[in-house]
Amino acid sequence: RVRPGLRGIIFGATDVTIGECFGRRLFGLPKSCSEMVREMGLALDSTVLFLFNFSQRQLHGIFVPDGPPGFPLEKHAWLPGAWVHGVKGDSTLERAKTTQFVAQVRVKRAGHEMKALPEAAFKHVMRYSTGHKFELHLSSAQVSQLIHLFLQQTTRSSSRLRKAA
Repeated sequence: RVRPGLRGIIFGATDVTIGECFGRRLFGLPKSCSEMVREMGLALDSTVLFLFNFSQRQLHGIFVPDGPPGFPLEKHAWLPGAWVHGVKGDSTLERAKTTQFVAQVRVKRAGHEMKALPEAAFKHVMRYSTGHKFELHLSSAQVSQLIHLFLQQTTRSSSRLRKAA
């Protein structure tokens, strides 16, 4: 059962940056999304987060904020060479630059790791603005639907495993 009044935000990543997002436990959005992330900071206990991999068109979840947002928390996050195989890099070049994804929040999983949802599985929940772009801010109803889809997928996977055993 999902708690009423939840709201959510979808952060983005690519195949190149997703490992760093999970490794740093840090999600980020561009400066243009700062107000949305700042508002999330006022309601940390009622905000659910998701991470969309643009390369694979898959949604990862379910996450919650693990502290207040920062602008930025990690100024070198997602810069080339700043994160190599789970270790923070330290090149002089990267110290001179700042990430373009300055609206950041530390995250933790809400429960156990769940398999990513392909876009076809959650497309009906999203509000698409143009083509394949959808709104990143989620209503309470959308959050509930996405959580349900993740839990439903987990239940189906568990049932298949039990039947195979």
